[in-house]
Amino acid sequence: MSFSGFLNALDGVRSQEGQIVFMTTNHKEKLDAALLRPGRTDIEVKLANASYMQMVKLFERFYPGHEKLAEKFAN
Repeated sequence: MSFSGFLNALDGVRSQEGQIVFMTTNHKEKLDAALLRPGRTDIEVKLANASYMQMVKLFERFYPGHEKLAEKFAN
């Protein structure tokens, strides 16, 4: 699929209302401005590194009862 075809799929005559498209990148600055214009990307969420407590809780969710290991993992 060409880039033009991709843009048409996002908002062309065949696009369907009520659909959500997730796009991820590590290099937003390299994306074409046509892709980032309002109507194609309405919401932008930056996912930063997890905090210490987030890492502890995430570890404990998968390995309950291992608090010391969770702390070691988070460090």
